[in-house]
Amino acid sequence: MVGLSELFSDVKARITREGSLPEHMTISLIGMAGIGKTTLAKKLLNDPFILSRFKKRVFVTIGPKYTLERVLSDILRQVKTTREVDDDKMIVLVGEEGKLAALKGLIIKGLEDCRYFVVLDDLWDIKLWYRELAELFIWRGDDSRVLLTTRIGDVASISADWGFNYRMRFMDNKESWDLFRRKVFGDQQESLPYELEKAGKKIAENCAGLPLTIVTVANIMSKVDKTTEYWTEVAGAQRHSVFLNAYCWPKTYTQVHVSYK
Repeated sequence: MVGLSELFSDVKARITREGSLPEHMTISLIGMAGIGKTTLAKKLLNDPFILSRFKKRVFVTIGPKYTLERVLSDILRQVKTTREVDDDKMIVLVGEEGKLAALKGLIIKGLEDCRYFVVLDDLWDIKLWYRELAELFIWRGDDSRVLLTTRIGDVASISADWGFNYRMRFMDNKESWDLFRRKVFGDQQESLPYELEKAGKKIAENCAGLPLTIVTVANIMSKVDKTTEYWTEVAGAQRHSVFLNAYCWPKTYTQVHVSYK
């Protein structure tokens, strides 16, 4: 993962640390949109060692416009066993308040007696954690973990009190170019013409260190003529249509989870 390898190793070590205390249970990744929080969280969730260490793994995207029922249902679908299917069906027979309580009860039941790793992605509302979600993840001394990703400082304070905070940094110019080049040219090792590479580095720099923007711009540039003239034109204008299109690109604007290596 370009620009994330060191952070990945550090966070992974925290997640898999044995003999930890209750205050080590929660970890936060904080940073602005497009900086790589979700990418890093997914890489951690699917890491082979983490796969072997945690019996149950959960990934739920929350966002600013959520419903508690949807969040709880998403969690439950990933933790329940076949024994709980009948209980799950019974939820529809109770009222709204009873339904939420039933969902919570099934989640707690599903997480009993196992080590789990839960990712709550794009958490905006600190009240959601303290009023509704924290009670689901009971410390049992089994080194279970909850990883939060957020762009909100107040939300990150959850882990400041109870665990660890990691602030995601912007990519530097070298990392930006490495990612941009890989996305445009693949694993091609041949050196590029000097002027084309110079323009490419400037284009990558104009993406302001945001991985999602770099990947989106690279996707656009991979589909156009790779001429020095055109690349120099793009590099020389931060408001070039390539950048404007990238900012309006659905994957960028809605934060679809682009994976980059």
